[in-house]
Amino acid sequence: MNICLLLTTLALALALNPDIPSPETFRLIQAIPELQEKLAAALPGLDLRTLTGNAPSPCLVAVKESLNHFLHSQSALNLVKNSGLGLNELGDYKGCKDGNGKYFTLDLVVAKMGLCLPRECQQEDLDAFRERLFDILKNLYKEHDIESYKPYINFVDVEKKNSLPLTKGVYVTLVLSILCLLAGIGASIVDSWLSPSALGPRMRSALASFNLFKSAKQLFLSVNRVDPNLDVLNGVRTLAMGWVVFGHMLSMLNTAPFLNVVNILSDIQSQRKYVIYLSADLSVDVFFCFTGFLGILVATEQLRGPLLTKLKYIPLIYLHRYLRLFPVYLMAILTMLYVLPYLHDGPIYYSVRTLGQTCEEKWYYHALYINNFLRSMPCGGWTWYLANDFQMYLLVPFLVLLYQFRKLLAVLVVAVLFVASIITQVNLLIYNKDHKESPTDEWTYTNM
Repeated sequence: MNICLLLTTLALALALNPDIPSPETFRLIQAIPELQEKLAAALPGLDLRTLTGNAPSPCLVAVKESLNHFLHSQSALNLVKNSGLGLNELGDYKGCKDGNGKYFTLDLVVAKMGLCLPRECQQEDLDAFRERLFDILKNLYKEHDIESYKPYINFVDVEKKNSLPLTKGVYVTLVLSILCLLAGIGASIVDSWLSPSALGPRMRSALASFNLFKSAKQLFLSVNRVDPNLDVLNGVRTLAMGWVVFGHMLSMLNTAPFLNVVNILSDIQSQRKYVIYLSADLSVDVFFCFTGFLGILVATEQLRGPLLTKLKYIPLIYLHRYLRLFPVYLMAILTMLYVLPYLHDGPIYYSVRTLGQTCEEKWYYHALYINNFLRSMPCGGWTWYLANDFQMYLLVPFLVLLYQFRKLLAVLVVAVLFVASIITQVNLLIYNKDHKESPTDEWTYTNM
């Protein structure tokens, strides 16, 4: 039993009409013996066995039976017509399941293809085929490092990936979400109905923090409490956020299963109007600039008085910054880990689980805001920004104190940091170009 059976099944899918076999399909069926001979001659000895024995796997036996009874079996026909017709075509996931097939995805990172195979096929069968295929390719292309391509070619048992049991984390996340909602509703009612004299100032302040109406008003009708003239920054922030969203939206084209993704990416690289996308990474620098500018501005107002008083106030500045971000950050991580994977079921929805793949194992990196030092994709691709933002914010109080006592020295220190950041970035670009080994290495070096 050889690879020809599987390749022939894919070849049939390329010419098959979704409803009725076309004349081209019948011509292809007539050419199957010749096609098998050519493939067998080109790839001698390439077979798909189970990992534990030499007998043909039940998967291959079922595939052969489907091919032999292709014109006489509706279930065999369903396997072919529910598979993808080519790269980035996913076929009919629901139709495959309803037709007693088992749905797999050929995941090439930048492209995907749906495969509807017999129920007898297991992940081990496709993994064995993948290993054997790479063994053959390594012999055919000895001058290339074929092994380095292995992480980019995978078969995924989608039904198994999407069948997730409910864990304790799911219930904990739901309970926390309900408690937060009840706290917001309760605080809004009490704070809105009771008179200011009915509660003390601290209780009133605590209730106001959870008041949904006041929070919405501050969010959408905010006035800068440091300097009203800085309200213009809200407009800059909005434009920068739109830039971030636009950049990420087009970046998703690299992994989304669009049929014309090659044409889209070619247009992006060749047309001037997409320069705003190609430079979208600079949009994040706007927020880094805001952190430094507003952080220095606020800290200058807070760090007044004797030196000892200022030094005592610095830990409170850090604590305020930490508590300001972490509760929402925590709920976002819990949502990625315990909510998103359960919201849907589809041919590539399993990839949503990768958003929180390091959450359970490396959660303390995120709690300490040092996840940008992970040598793997952090929990959520955007969390690196929070770590970098918090780490750079640690310098703010000390730069303010230095400026208050030695202005010239403070300016010199900032200049040295500025030059050092440029040298570091250039060094990382050179290093990545010469030593990049894998996507995880690239992620680490470009975000440290």
